[in-house]
Amino acid sequence: MTDATTRRLTVTSPATGERLGEVPILDADAVAAMVAEARRAQPAWAALPAAERARRLDTLRRLMARDARALADLSCAESGKLPVEALMVDVLTTCDLARWFVRRGPKLQAPERVPSGWLITKRAWIVREPYGVIGVIGPWNFPILNTMRAVMAGVVTGNAVVLKPSEATPLTALRVRELALEAGIPAAVFQVATGDGSTGRALVEAGVDKLSFTGSVPTGRRVAVAAMERLIPVTMELGGKDPIVVLPDADVERAARFAANGAFWNAGQICISLERAYVTEPVYDRFVDTLVREASSLRVGPPHDPDADVGAITVESQAELIERQVRDALDRGARALTGGHRLPGGRFYAPTVLVDVTDDMAIVREETFGPVLPVLRVQDEEEAVRRANASGFALGASVWGGRRSATALAARLNAGMVCVNDALVNGAVPGLPFGGAGESGFGRVYGDDGLRELTRPRSFLVDRGGMGWEPGRFPLRRWGAARALGLIRTLHGRGGERLRGLLSVLRGG
Repeated sequence: MTDATTRRLTVTSPATGERLGEVPILDADAVAAMVAEARRAQPAWAALPAAERARRLDTLRRLMARDARALADLSCAESGKLPVEALMVDVLTTCDLARWFVRRGPKLQAPERVPSGWLITKRAWIVREPYGVIGVIGPWNFPILNTMRAVMAGVVTGNAVVLKPSEATPLTALRVRELALEAGIPAAVFQVATGDGSTGRALVEAGVDKLSFTGSVPTGRRVAVAAMERLIPVTMELGGKDPIVVLPDADVERAARFAANGAFWNAGQICISLERAYVTEPVYDRFVDTLVREASSLRVGPPHDPDADVGAITVESQAELIERQVRDALDRGARALTGGHRLPGGRFYAPTVLVDVTDDMAIVREETFGPVLPVLRVQDEEEAVRRANASGFALGASVWGGRRSATALAARLNAGMVCVNDALVNGAVPGLPFGGAGESGFGRVYGDDGLRELTRPRSFLVDRGGMGWEPGRFPLRRWGAARALGLIRTLHGRGGERLRGLLSVLRGG
């Protein structure tokens, strides 16, 4: 809720309606001042030894672990998730990722020798250097992990970072920044710009050198257009419509239980949540029965309910989208075997299993980002691959079956990340690149690729004292076309052609 007079943002709990606090909505001038301050501070930060930047990030990791429960409680209060979800993802996975960046950041930025080929008097290498000032626009679903993954990669590689967190979850970002200051990361090197969409737009327009965005496809499109107008490179980690494919040789009971986890964890508010199930005919009925039994047993409740399995929907607009998609499906002939409606007491939605859905329904075509799983019957794996790949999204996927058959099918799916006989856990492995293609965006977070995204290569070539005269130097007649042709044949010819080429180089004809 925004107070238009004071331009401040009131943060409330989606589970209880409790007022949690308020933050300023920073305008374009304030954001520009932040970016300017970051630009002044960045050279000194980049000049520190890479090991020292890594040491300070490692200190932040330990501070987050120290305050794990308090951070998780704040994440729960703002987003409506459950404590175990916040601890496992927002805290544990963020700490795991920080440790990866600590270990790999300095190595990635070390000079990398490159062969100089036939230029034997030259030495060549590559150094990855920071962009300068990174703008990060983060989402509300995991307010620590999904913002700090770019912040940490940016800081450890020598950038300064200005983070614009979601208007739904700014308090968590501000608390993590306090820990960063305690860890020795300079105040100007990591700043938080609170506010609404106008603040995010101001960050894009403030002259950052690289932008990392995580969020919805419609917002991502607008951000990408604004960035491209300014020739700002961007990383886009957008939505998903991740399929699960269940083959005839799958462990059906386990597949259905993991499908429930993949669809309903964090109330389905994960970009790699399972949102479409393609189940082959021989195991369809058994899969649906087990899935419905599992979904029906889940308890929905607020973070303080120790028996809750599924938490709240973080923002009202998302709850309305879920309702709209489910209502459209039911009006067009789908059936809800469980769920299909809001629950009282807060912003809660019942875990929902839909059947008799068709490919033209919004619930199959569009991202839901809620606790809903439509299940579609397919005759065989060929139909499953064809229909799974028909989506414009290409983020994650899950395949269940015998290890060999499932792995072979996984390679045919259009997805940046695939789990075989598992779901969601690729996001818990810090060394795996995380990202997709198509409407799911471009670029990667996590792993070495996440570090490369926030650095750019600089090429060096140094003469080692070489010859007094070299090929290609004026006067060109001294080298001549015959020698140039001979060099090509020496390096790239076959058999006797190479020997004749070498003679041409030596004789000049």
